[in-house]
Amino acid sequence: MKTFREKMFELSRRLMTEERGSASVPCPPDSSLQSRGYVSPVVSFVTIQKPNNTADADVLLQLPFPARQIICVSRTAAENTNTIFLHFIQLNKNYAGGNAILPVGNEQWLPIGAGVFSAAFSCIGSGWIFKQPLPVQNLYLDMGQESGGTAGPVTFAISNDIDYWRLQTT
Repeated sequence: MKTFREKMFELSRRLMTEERGSASVPCPPDSSLQSRGYVSPVVSFVTIQKPNNTADADVLLQLPFPARQIICVSRTAAENTNTIFLHFIQLNKNYAGGNAILPVGNEQWLPIGAGVFSAAFSCIGSGWIFKQPLPVQNLYLDMGQESGGTAGPVTFAISNDIDYWRLQTT
């Protein structure tokens, strides 16, 4: 018994050599008849461990390649409402063992998520899509511990080709 693939190849060969008018004209096989491997965008995942049970400054997020998209995809449920800020250089902030990140107005960072200071906000699915790949691979995070509890891991999806994006509503 022939497999589906064998039947399709036989059909495509027959179509390629079929008489067209007075001459035999070869034509390429229909590519839809051939099985293709699954093709997906290149996505890497980077997991970092939040260092302390307090607010942390300048936590290194090392990208595996110059990426356009950085999306938070996983955190522990207890930490899901804690703040995360992304920046490109170390800011050398000192939170003096406190849990909260309290901006003073001159920080050059990007919040991960739109509802940064809302207790009901989840940052999973939030991130940034840049027009071009970032020229640097070492980024930094300031990470709050506003919900208290134990510090846990945070995982980011890093890509140049993700089409999914969550619409943030308030």
